[in-house]
Amino acid sequence: MKNLNPANQKKGKLKKIEKILDPEYISALFVDNKDSYFPLDKKRSIENIDIKRQSPEWVTKSCLAKYKITFSGGIERIVRATAYIDGSKKEVFGLMKIVYQHFNDGKFQIPRAVDYRDEAKALFYEEAPGTPLAIALEQEKPSPKIFKDVAVFLAKFHSLKKTKNSAVILGKSEYQKAFKRIVKILPELEKEIPSTKNIPFLKDLKDRDTFIHGDLYSGNVVIGKKNVTYFIDLDKAGCGSIFLDLAPLYFSLEFPGSIWKIKYTPEEIEKFRKALLETYCKEREINLEETRENLERFKSKIFLDALHFVVGFAYNGWPTIDEKAKKSFKIKIQDLLKKINQTIDDKK
Repeated sequence: MKNLNPANQKKGKLKKIEKILDPEYISALFVDNKDSYFPLDKKRSIENIDIKRQSPEWVTKSCLAKYKITFSGGIERIVRATAYIDGSKKEVFGLMKIVYQHFNDGKFQIPRAVDYRDEAKALFYEEAPGTPLAIALEQEKPSPKIFKDVAVFLAKFHSLKKTKNSAVILGKSEYQKAFKRIVKILPELEKEIPSTKNIPFLKDLKDRDTFIHGDLYSGNVVIGKKNVTYFIDLDKAGCGSIFLDLAPLYFSLEFPGSIWKIKYTPEEIEKFRKALLETYCKEREINLEETRENLERFKSKIFLDALHFVVGFAYNGWPTIDEKAKKSFKIKIQDLLKKINQTIDDKK
């Protein structure tokens, strides 16, 4: 190997999960396992690996990395790695291999899981080539057909055989934990925190009848070339309610601008939603109006889940992030609390 370039790597002693940023570890791992990691490149040698950290340095429980591997002949491959302290990625690796058997070619695909390494608590997987739907919606005004394609893929995904794994689903205790963290870092927002007694969907979380993605926001849908659609990030996949996958795609179009800056009229948003829900219901042969009515109960969950994510990032980094970052987090948290309260009030 001519060169190994650890770009954007944190200097100093690495934590266990930061082994995925260690040039020596990555070099040995990729070279020793080249034939199984890169089956299309068995006759080529690895000439360079560019390593880029994808997660903030102040995040302590996880680490994300991206690798651009250059082979002889100028061929390049992109691989990503996600490491978690709790080692939960091991089960994700197994699930991805199962789902990949059904979606590894054609119009609907998921990325190939490359390996799980327990010594680094890390999952390695191919990058899905294309543009995340979230970015596409920011940069252009795509046709509602994109949502029809996503709906067809989702219907096929939901038709997979159930597994013993339950989807990772946030509920009352996780939201209460987020609320307590808000009080600790932003006590001035305490009065804006909603009561969990008024959250309408909690009793519906026991439904485990369908194999679901579990985190199907537009950032986890990638639009590739030749009309290929990818679902990525199956960390939370398992058995759950179909509405836990429909709701993020359907209601995240209402995220406040501090969370996601998109500019669509209510009429344009309705076209996207109509394409998604009508196509999905047609594919699954289920009642449209009944599905729409049930989906409405999950609206507040989308904003609660986003709040949980943002608060987790803010809380873990609060001692070290600067005032500008703290102000940004406060705006996001405040905007999400407003949306949650508004949604809950609408259901009263």
